[in-house]
Amino acid sequence: MNLPARWVRRAVLSAGCLLLAAIVLAPLAAAAGLRGSALLYAIFSPHCHQIADRCFHVSGYPLAVCGRCLGVYLGFFLGALLYPLTQWSRRKATPSLTTLAVFSLPMAVDVAGNLFQFWASPLGLRLAAGGIWGIVLPWYFIPGAAEAVVYKSKNLHLPWKKT
Repeated sequence: MNLPARWVRRAVLSAGCLLLAAIVLAPLAAAAGLRGSALLYAIFSPHCHQIADRCFHVSGYPLAVCGRCLGVYLGFFLGALLYPLTQWSRRKATPSLTTLAVFSLPMAVDVAGNLFQFWASPLGLRLAAGGIWGIVLPWYFIPGAAEAVVYKSKNLHLPWKKT
């Protein structure tokens, strides 16, 4: 794994820790009666519906995201942890679009089934579907972000840089 990819991976893991901590901290703060809990819920509200029946609960309060979104966050974090152990990272290549489609299929089926009211998925299934999709995303994000960092650093026009 090249240096930019290592730095991007470290940033992803650091951000993942903060996000996962915030997701769990929101209900703990609400249970403790802290006003900051509303801010934690608000941070995630543009990205998740936060319907209480579709969320895991801690201390009697829902997590800051639903079960499926939690699965995506956890899967992405786990994928970033596993990233250097795979052939894709060693070959500096992204998986095929077929691989992405296969990993997306469980979530697509789950979302469609719920949307068209064929079934109402239990929380565990929502978590698993989100996690399966989330786990493959770092293999697209890390190389892409690393390439963007390299491109941007080569094309910066800094005042002290001679052109």
